[in-house]
Amino acid sequence: MAVVTLKPQPLVKSGELTRELVESYSASLNDPEWMAARRLEAWRVFRDTPAPQRADELWRRVDLSAFKLDQVIDQVIASVLPENDRPEGPGTVEAIKALTDSNAPGWLLHVDGGRVQHHLDPALADQGVIFTDLATAMRDHPHLLEKYLMTECVKLTDSYFAALHGIFMRGGVALYVPKGVKIELPLRTLTRMSAGQRTGFNHTLVVLDEGARATLIEEFGSDTPPLQGGASNGAPVSPPYQGGAGSGAPVSPPLQGGASSGAPVSPPYQGGAGSGAPVSPPYQGGARGGAQVLYNGAVEIILGKSSQLDYVSIQDWGRNVWAFTNERAHLYEGSTLHWVVGGMGSKFTKTLLEADMLGAHSTALLSGVFFTDGRQQMHYDTQQNHIAPSCKSDLLYKNGLRDESRTVWRGNIRVFPGAQKTDGYQANRNLQLSPRARADSIPGLEIEADDVRCTHGATVGQIEPEPMFYMATRGVPEVEARRLIVEGFFAPVIERIPLEETRERLLEEIGKKIG
Repeated sequence: MAVVTLKPQPLVKSGELTRELVESYSASLNDPEWMAARRLEAWRVFRDTPAPQRADELWRRVDLSAFKLDQVIDQVIASVLPENDRPEGPGTVEAIKALTDSNAPGWLLHVDGGRVQHHLDPALADQGVIFTDLATAMRDHPHLLEKYLMTECVKLTDSYFAALHGIFMRGGVALYVPKGVKIELPLRTLTRMSAGQRTGFNHTLVVLDEGARATLIEEFGSDTPPLQGGASNGAPVSPPYQGGAGSGAPVSPPLQGGASSGAPVSPPYQGGAGSGAPVSPPYQGGARGGAQVLYNGAVEIILGKSSQLDYVSIQDWGRNVWAFTNERAHLYEGSTLHWVVGGMGSKFTKTLLEADMLGAHSTALLSGVFFTDGRQQMHYDTQQNHIAPSCKSDLLYKNGLRDESRTVWRGNIRVFPGAQKTDGYQANRNLQLSPRARADSIPGLEIEADDVRCTHGATVGQIEPEPMFYMATRGVPEVEARRLIVEGFFAPVIERIPLEETRERLLEEIGKKIG
């Protein structure tokens, strides 16, 4: 049997991302010397890191052939705006009002990678709390960033997109809570990209010292430019199919080098002959939703002994955004993390999310709510690493899907040698609202200790006729009945969000997607 060797092909063409470009970019941001050196180190790692390939296990269900990263990178330096030249569009004005009207003890608004507004309660600042944008933290708190920025959690060598982020990171938040300080009310950040922005590289760094406590809620969003031909943005590409045949759409292109993928995927679509294609086909024809936009973010969370963090991250990017993020938390002895993730927007999302329990008796509670429509794709790879003994992790991700959208969740619990008394659980629940929607759930366990309790589960289902009939007999219209059922499906996760305003906004967006 002939063996085909697949040579990695870079997404950025050779010679287009040069040392001179990186140095120019760093200079335009007035980086301190240590940060300029770190960007160059990221560039060296990126240069030697193969681009994601369909032969890679984490990328075998992903087709990036329609994504033109080289064209996006050309816009990076041009997108660096002076701090006093940020767009003040309706979305920005509304965001400022929402934050200033809130009772949050600290809040931060970003537009296109730069700080627009910022507030921190003086009483918290007097206790040593640092809550500011990344550029200010580089200048005023270099000891914090030099120690933690992409050195302990997310590292440059983690992935192709982690290295790219290390080169261009701009904007984001740095939060440090000193030993024993407890912040009772949630801190908030809003991050927006304007219609003309082509790239976003936000970085979130959270460090809680021993016994500290905080809640941080981050929301990300942008507007989708109008579609060509006058169609409304965000509209489904086609009406839901009614039990018809399979897609009939062309399958994704073969792997580079000429070898077909041959990778088995989830069962064919219900209601007819499935396509059997490992990924959904890219849009055909002209631009939909404007020029491609890259969001390449990172989240780093370090929790000291007996600290506690509630962290909520909600994204509602426009439908022309390709989002790639690397997110990781390190939990030390007795610390607790409750991490809630929400995904409503973007054209394509690929997130690598990991919780490492490095200290005994630490706890990671991971929750997620995602709703896709049109031809959106969201891919989440989660890793629960039990490295120390007597730790607990619990993951619950819920997806709602309609039209021809797709979600892929790949979860793994790994118990390292010596991590006895581990208690690990993961579950992925999917509500399929259209026969052409597709959910792939891939749970996994790696256990290298013998005194553990680890379980996992995944389900894919549709709305049952019984509750619909029950509501119909009580005069509830069909559309309203579907909305109530979907909201009830998501309620266990949404109720974990500590801010009512964010819960209501998420429910509102879900209602729009249901139609």
